Amino acid sequence: SVYKNDRLKFVKESVQSILEQTYSDFHFYIVFDGPVSSEIENYFTMLKDERIRLFNIDKNEGLAKALNYLLLKVLENPDYKLIARMDADDISLPLRFEKQRNFLSENVDISVVGCWYKEIDETRQHLCDRKLPVDHESINRLYHTRSPFAHPSVMYRRNLIEIAGFYPTDTVLMEDNALWGKALRAGLKFANIPEYLLNFRKDRFF
Repeated sequence: SVYKNDRLKFVKESVQSILEQTYSDFHFYIVFDGPVSSEIENYFTMLKDERIRLFNIDKNEGLAKALNYLLLKVLENPDYKLIARMDADDISLPLRFEKQRNFLSENVDISVVGCWYKEIDETRQHLCDRKLPVDHESINRLYHTRSPFAHPSVMYRRNLIEIAGFYPTDTVLMEDNALWGKALRAGLKFANIPEYLLNFRKDRFF
């Protein structure tokens, strides 16, 4: 999801990090959540990658509704079995999709997989490393105090949405943790890959 406060430099870095994944057989769903800057519109107009599917929502209504809009589009295609999340200012490392896809292929009981991540600032300078619990039981315990995933790091099976439902739209900045709670109550299992596969941007301007 891209919205009016997103900055072109960050959006470019985020988009390129997805287009340059070592696993390349995917479609890239992007939505403008309300009007965006002309420079961002022009950037996407110039992108010629056939994997991109671009949509527009007339009015900004927040991340949860934008993600649910995209999920409805994605779930129309029964061939899609896995869904990966990404934010418009973070950077996925090249092996992220490949490693997460392989992990889910080898661990059929897991519905959602995240990863460890590094925090960076607006200039891409390293701030700190973030390790998260790896196994389901540890993730379940952490869920009760804070989010057990970096939201833009996750890849999940389509059955997460089919079983647990869509992102709740009545929360404030916690739509991901609300979804994880519904999934846990439905008996779905989680994991994190103990590798740094995402650079998560902490922007001092927002």
